[in-house]
Amino acid sequence: MRWAAAKFRGLQGESDASLRAAGLIELARELEEKRRPELAALLYSQIQTAAPAPLAARAGGALELLSGGGKFSDRLESQFRHFTEHVLDPSSLIAMGLAGGVYRWVRLAALGRLSGVPLARLWASLAGLSVEVPAFAFGTRAGRILLRQVPEGGFAPLPQELGAAALFLGSLKLTGALAASAGRRLPSDHAAARLSAGLLPQVALFGGIALGHRLEIAAGLRPNRAPGAGLAEDLGTFFQLQVAGALSRGLMGRSWRSFEAGLELRAQQGPLPPAPRPKTAFALAGPVPVPAPPLAVAEKLSGLSFMVGRESTPPPTRIRELEEKYLRVFPPTAEGYYSSEILRAACRIPCSLPNFHERLLDALFYAPNRGSKEQLYTVLAIEDVFIANALRRSTGSFDYALLQLQIGSAAAEDHRPTRQQSFQKIFRTLEGGFDRRAQHDLILRLPYDENWAVPAQAVFPESFWTRHRDEATLHWDGYRHKDWEMLLNFAYLRSRGRTQLASEIIRTFGEGRAKGFYLAVDVDAALDYARAHPMGSVVLQRLHDIFAMRDVPAKLAELATDPAPDLTHLRIEALRRAGVPAEGIAYQLTGSEHTGYLNDLRLARKLVSVFQDIGPHLAEPRLTEVGKARLVEAFWEFVQRGRPLEVGDLFDFWRLVKDPRTGQYLRSSEPSRHPEPTDRQGNPLAEAQIRLLQDASVSVEIVPMARFQEIDRHWGLTQGRSLALTLLAKRQGERDRILIPELPPLDLGTARGLDLAFNEIRNRVRFLVHEAEHLRHFRGHFFGDEAGSRPIQLAGISRADRLVSEAMASLEELRWRVKHSDQDYLEVSRRLGLTPVTYLRNLADQQYFAAENEAKALD
Repeated sequence: MRWAAAKFRGLQGESDASLRAAGLIELARELEEKRRPELAALLYSQIQTAAPAPLAARAGGALELLSGGGKFSDRLESQFRHFTEHVLDPSSLIAMGLAGGVYRWVRLAALGRLSGVPLARLWASLAGLSVEVPAFAFGTRAGRILLRQVPEGGFAPLPQELGAAALFLGSLKLTGALAASAGRRLPSDHAAARLSAGLLPQVALFGGIALGHRLEIAAGLRPNRAPGAGLAEDLGTFFQLQVAGALSRGLMGRSWRSFEAGLELRAQQGPLPPAPRPKTAFALAGPVPVPAPPLAVAEKLSGLSFMVGRESTPPPTRIRELEEKYLRVFPPTAEGYYSSEILRAACRIPCSLPNFHERLLDALFYAPNRGSKEQLYTVLAIEDVFIANALRRSTGSFDYALLQLQIGSAAAEDHRPTRQQSFQKIFRTLEGGFDRRAQHDLILRLPYDENWAVPAQAVFPESFWTRHRDEATLHWDGYRHKDWEMLLNFAYLRSRGRTQLASEIIRTFGEGRAKGFYLAVDVDAALDYARAHPMGSVVLQRLHDIFAMRDVPAKLAELATDPAPDLTHLRIEALRRAGVPAEGIAYQLTGSEHTGYLNDLRLARKLVSVFQDIGPHLAEPRLTEVGKARLVEAFWEFVQRGRPLEVGDLFDFWRLVKDPRTGQYLRSSEPSRHPEPTDRQGNPLAEAQIRLLQDASVSVEIVPMARFQEIDRHWGLTQGRSLALTLLAKRQGERDRILIPELPPLDLGTARGLDLAFNEIRNRVRFLVHEAEHLRHFRGHFFGDEAGSRPIQLAGISRADRLVSEAMASLEELRWRVKHSDQDYLEVSRRLGLTPVTYLRNLADQQYFAAENEAKALD
């Protein structure tokens, strides 16, 4: 404390009493910040007796605060004065994260040892707390020693520090357990669920803080305070823990958070007996409690989902009738509306429900935004949902299956006012920004004829159990015994009396867990999610389809997670502003909803590269319109030249940088006259990718449409869904080829012909960008934020790598589209409640694996 003594001696030489007192007050404040309250109190006491009245009053107020008195507002201000210092203390943050992880690990280990012991959860929690307390205390001390933050007065005595930590952490655990117990006793309606998930944990945290502080005072480990002062300290600590907890979780990283979440989930399941054998599994719960319902009930449970998931579109004549009928009442397309596109997309939706398409068009007509671009995005989102057909196969996302069922239920309603009301709720929910919470709200607001929750008790007959007992014994060894009844219910209801199908379902669930392709914690989480979800039968159907197809683990992780509505570009921007480098951002995002749950660093790096580039356009959509205006300007240059489309034109449309010598976007595209002048490098990334395509080992060719379609049919590459094909060289010395079809005959003398020509060129450019990215990552030509990624091997490519490859190519295409054309992908994915990569993953899944998935679907 030499600095304080020196400053004190210097102030004693000050002849002006007011200046001396003000300096001493400032010195006392510094001593408070250095955690020497006893010296600060001594100074305040001296100032109070010797200083002029105003300064003496200030010193007296500060002394009263230090001794536990003072006004509530002053106490609260004093707490928040040191808020940032306490919250950002790295020693406390790291110690908090490590201690929490140690507590969960020890509690889980103790639960395994205490199986069958009365009050096993209580003893396991006490065991975890007994390790958490010293972990937190010693972790904090070690951190402060390493960071040279040892208090000048030294640490508090170790027994005192351990005792205070035990009382405080124990109080938090006690109130948290009471809140969890109260939440489980609340009724199962949606409002109660929100109360349990939102308010109760906060009340428990504040109550634990208050209880811990009072226990510390009672034990003599904390000075007693006036009632108002104690409440102010409780509030200050509450906000500090909220912020510090969030910072600690971020500091420890996603892997640590996943580790903690897995421990918590497994601990919540409680101590279980060894993996049950079927002969004793149901003996534990008693005999089958209720007789099974007739199979007609099982038929009804799956009837609507079968009709909704059966792919069928109206005959062409019926489509023309519907379009003509509704074009007369929708706003005219010529006036800037999108009525034709909306009607065409709605009639394309594959669904065999009777009158589905007319009922959907009727609902779209009564929507307040009929004919608008916003409504077009909504219809395109619905079309994607039904094309994926996630109700009948593992394609797409679980959210698709729920939305498909909700739309089908609305369309199946014969009472028109009720049907209209349901459709409008769905449209408003999609357009308001869809997510899991909005979907849950929609489930509660829509009328359903069937109960889609999993049965709360057994519904299969004793004969079903007897017939399939040995099969379940063989295949379900790894499942928790509480899951058996739910899975047997599903097998019984879904097989609808077909013994062989029930056996296949039992075997599929067994192999899904036993093969080691999926994490057991994710399987258990999905089953718990099904048990709690109001449409749990759909969750189980989805889980079965994933297992049957041995689909990517990403889809199981997606099923077991309720992702927070966190926009990808905002998440990346927040990490960038926090000083996280691009590589660090990629490591944090890989495997999350932002990469479609695909755990692949190549994809995460691509995501960071693209979204850092297009971030300004997403924050200010007007920039996309500016880029599109440049594209239109380049298109007019092309029209005025009056010559066929050439490869060099596509490159110039891609880069969209004016040549400063000519003021034009397009120039001659002959390869021999296509050098890259240094004054043209306005789009470095595009230039680097174009140079790869101009390499002698690559050939970009425009071919007749008939030839393009013939090659596409022969190789089955795009099934007519693309305007570019990549053909890799088969032998040394051959060139890799990207083929693009020539433009069809177009009447450029009409507005419609010009619109068609513009769209044809734009589509060829975006597909060229897409295929160029494929070629780039097949060859391993990664640079910039993507440097260090390994190539994707096309030979024998796995399902996961195929989805990663397509997602990366689509992200590169998205980069060009957002900067020069549109944000359509993002608008549709927002309506589906998906991150952009999850949406792009689903598009690739539909293109490459829908038929394969359909072959494994349940009848």
